Amino acid sequence: MRVNKAKNVFSNHVSSALEFLTNENHKLEYITTSWFVKQISKWFSLMTSRTCCTALGTKNKEIYNASISFLRKIIDLFTKIKIIDQIPPFNNNLTIEYNNKEINSLYHIAEYCLASVKKTCTSCSNCIEFVGSKKNIKAKKTSLNFKYSLLTRLKCYNVKTLYFVNEATFQVFLQLENIFRHYRPYFDKMRNVNSHTFLVNEFNSIPTDHILDCHNLHLKLFKKFATVRLKFKNKRKIVLPNRKYYDSKSMATMYHSFK
Repeated sequence: MRVNKAKNVFSNHVSSALEFLTNENHKLEYITTSWFVKQISKWFSLMTSRTCCTALGTKNKEIYNASISFLRKIIDLFTKIKIIDQIPPFNNNLTIEYNNKEINSLYHIAEYCLASVKKTCTSCSNCIEFVGSKKNIKAKKTSLNFKYSLLTRLKCYNVKTLYFVNEATFQVFLQLENIFRHYRPYFDKMRNVNSHTFLVNEFNSIPTDHILDCHNLHLKLFKKFATVRLKFKNKRKIVLPNRKYYDSKSMATMYHSFK
C-alpha cells in the first residue's frame, strides 16, 4: 500500500505550518486541523518505526508507558470522532451590492411570491394590502421603488395584472436574498438537513412588523421565496447541444438574470 502522499500531508511539517498560520493570520479554525495532523503523524511514526527509541519496546519503561497511553487516546479519538458541517452564521451587518438587473429580477420574484401566496393560500385583503397591491406604482421616477419595479411594470401588459410590493416588503425580500446567498455555497455540503426548512428557520429572524399576523402571511412568503430560490439553484433543465429548456420564458429570463 502506497502511503507516501498521505505521510507527507499528515506530517509534523504541515502541522507546524498550520500552527504558524494560526498565529500569523489569526485563523483559529486552523488550530484544530494542526492538532489532528500532529496526532496522526505521531501515531504513524509510532506504528511504523523500527528504531528502539520510538518503537513499542520495553527497553525504556517511561517511553513505553507514554506510547501506550497515547495509543489509547488515539483509539478513543477514532472511536468518537464525528464530522460536523460547520456553517458560519449569517451576519446581519453584511451588505451585498446588486446591479440593476438583479434588483429588478428580485422585485419580480417578490411579485411572483405574493401572487402565488394570494392564489394558493388562505389570506385576506387586509393583510395583502400591507404587503402590496395590483395598482401600478405612481411614484416619482427618482424613487428607488420605481427603479426596482421596471421589469415588473414592463411585464404588466394590462391594468391590475401583476402585484407591486411596497418599499417595506421589498426590503424584507432583500434580506431574504442576502441570507440565501450567504448559505447557498453550503447547501450541497449539508448532511441530513432539509434546505427548505433550514432557510425558512433562518428567515424567521427578519423583522416583518408591517405585515399583519392574521394569516401568517410573512411565513407563507418566506416558504414561497425559499421554494423559488432553491428551484433556481437546482434548476430543472434538459441539456442538448448548446440548448437549454425551462418551464416557461419567464423562468428562463429570471434564471439567466438572477442565478
